[in-house]
Amino acid sequence: MQRGAAIELTLSKAVQQVKELGRRGNEMEALRVMRDHGIKDTTLWNTRIGAGRTALELFEEMKERNVERDARTYSSVMTALGKKSPHRVLKFATQHSKEIENNLFCWSAVVLAMGKLSMDTSIHSVFDFLSNKKITPDEGLYSSAITAFSKSSHVTAALKVLTNMEQADINPTPKEYVSILSACVKTQNFSLGRSVYNKIVSSKQVTPEVKSSAARLFCSNGDEAVRFLAGFQEPVPNKTYEGLLLVCMNDGNNLQAALAILQRTPPCRATAPAFMLGMNIASHSSYSAARSVFDMLGEAKDDKAWSCLIALHCRERQGNTVELLKEMEKSGVRCTPNDFIVAISHCEDMDDFIGAEELQELAEERGVRVGSTLF
Repeated sequence: MQRGAAIELTLSKAVQQVKELGRRGNEMEALRVMRDHGIKDTTLWNTRIGAGRTALELFEEMKERNVERDARTYSSVMTALGKKSPHRVLKFATQHSKEIENNLFCWSAVVLAMGKLSMDTSIHSVFDFLSNKKITPDEGLYSSAITAFSKSSHVTAALKVLTNMEQADINPTPKEYVSILSACVKTQNFSLGRSVYNKIVSSKQVTPEVKSSAARLFCSNGDEAVRFLAGFQEPVPNKTYEGLLLVCMNDGNNLQAALAILQRTPPCRATAPAFMLGMNIASHSSYSAARSVFDMLGEAKDDKAWSCLIALHCRERQGNTVELLKEMEKSGVRCTPNDFIVAISHCEDMDDFIGAEELQELAEERGVRVGSTLF
């Protein structure tokens, strides 16, 4: 009894260790502990499948180690496969059709995979199959279908699923509405998008994310974009700023409107893409205007923002390229190989061969190999 109790205590400690390693994100070590101690906890194995890159291998290993594979196991494998290989999702579903027949999580993964492969007709077939089997789709499956159709720009099909969802007495969430509105913007089907938005208003589900997605449906120029932003009473999603600045860009690079929007944009890493759009808009006025927008980012300047500035600096044929790269490095952001290539090419175009050579030496000091066209 003492030995059995000791083994059980050791196993219990191992399970706790695995959970702690998982919380820290150390999946490989967690898996090693599970193997060393012969842990057969299905939930722990499912978690490793969901977090790792070897879903199929772990799935087979569970069988070899006599670990029970439940419904969550199959959905975890398919979700993991769907992140990189939709074809493998469908192959796995075919191989294990009996095991997943009643698993709606698995069917959601199948639908998303079909969407990535533009297999729209097959998505409809999934619903027909489930109907014949007397299996009722749930909110997750409807949502997956709407996401799949929206990403492939089949707005009408997405709306049909939305209607079926409502007829099944399942209320759509803002997530489904955002998917459809984004598809309307992508396909430039603005009239349909406005109709959908009005439907959302009547259902009282206008969240900041929904309103953000609708921005480009209602703003045809920069001035309207400024007014749209001013109408926000709630916190503004970061993506909203990008959408409104795209409106300004399409409005003949409306710098005045862009600056009005940027002045209300909190400078941070999440909004850096919006400021880069602003830099591009401003560059059509002058490089100094683009530089002013860049400086608005303050300490949130990241490598992409610096690369954007360098590209604009060279495109507008400004001087002191060497000093700009040194300023970038002084700020704590490392120059990328592409930054060096763009800057060196610019120096050569300006017949500044001394500057080009200095940049080449700076790149070599940083261990960056960029080649040279000096001679």
